[in-house]
Amino acid sequence: MRSICRPLLLTGAILWLGAIQTPAIAAEASPYKFSKGYPAAEASTKARDDADLQRAITAYRFWYPTVSVEGIFNGNRQAGLKDNEAVGAAAAGPRQVGFTLNSDTPYGSATLDVAKEPMVIELPPGGYIGLANDHNQSWILDMGIPGPDGGKGGKHLIAGPDYKGAIADGYFAGHSATNKVLMAVRALPVGGDQQKALDALHAIKIYPLSTAADPKPMKIVDTTNTDMDSTSLAWEDNIKFWEVLDRVIQEEPQVTKFEPMYGLLATVGIEKGKTFKPDARMKAILERAARQGRDQLLVSAFDSNRPDRFAWPDRKWEWVGLVPDTAQFETTAGIDLEARDRWFAQGS
Repeated sequence: MRSICRPLLLTGAILWLGAIQTPAIAAEASPYKFSKGYPAAEASTKARDDADLQRAITAYRFWYPTVSVEGIFNGNRQAGLKDNEAVGAAAAGPRQVGFTLNSDTPYGSATLDVAKEPMVIELPPGGYIGLANDHNQSWILDMGIPGPDGGKGGKHLIAGPDYKGAIADGYFAGHSATNKVLMAVRALPVGGDQQKALDALHAIKIYPLSTAADPKPMKIVDTTNTDMDSTSLAWEDNIKFWEVLDRVIQEEPQVTKFEPMYGLLATVGIEKGKTFKPDARMKAILERAARQGRDQLLVSAFDSNRPDRFAWPDRKWEWVGLVPDTAQFETTAGIDLEARDRWFAQGS
């Protein structure tokens, strides 16, 4: 009996001594006022505000890629490119506002909805570099030169989260965790022939799997001369960020691996199946979190102090991706959040 009780009594003594000694130390360092171990009313108010702000900033940084890709979807839709109906193809220039676009490589993009059935993306042989990402910018598959077809052309199939059907032979298949999918592809201007590269984008065929025997591809629209803003810049430092994020949360299925982050969102008022109606206090906190979270992301992107950011020890060239061998930023220690922040702040 002694061998059981003594450790418990000792533990109790340690906790008791700590209760005597630590409040004085904590009170000197803490911004919260306590009386006899209990928070004063103003301390509770401040602690709640601070906790909500901290949670909101963390949520902002984590969910930024989701809102950012919604910016791409929004840009397509405002240009008249409806989901599952049209693909935009452009020789990017001043009319196209988008993260990481450059003017010497034509781009094609589309918003695909795979909720009801898979979509097929058929690339002919050629100098294509493409990918499919889900609504949270999680990677689904590569296409073209970096993909399994290796630039030789092929049929790529994107299945939705609820698809239970078999995948027929002859497809490079990927499963999306969300209903909405970003399809993005570049055509390399071999020999500097940009028009030929732009024409190559028009050779891509995208259609529902059910029509594979007699496909009727989505129309491809040249948006070179169309004003397009495919960014989240108008939303990212204000309450609109949270309103857009709430809409996505309501529309998309929950991703199991993100469950803790859905819980974090719930603490600031965004929860699937419930109306997002922040009061004046929470709205002010969320707007503050959007500004601070955005700025923290930019520091990660452009003034990181990570020593592994340098490509060479004797030069100042920096890696954008700090975890180059994985699309999900996994390491043996878990998800590298700084690498994730840096990548999406610069590249999305």
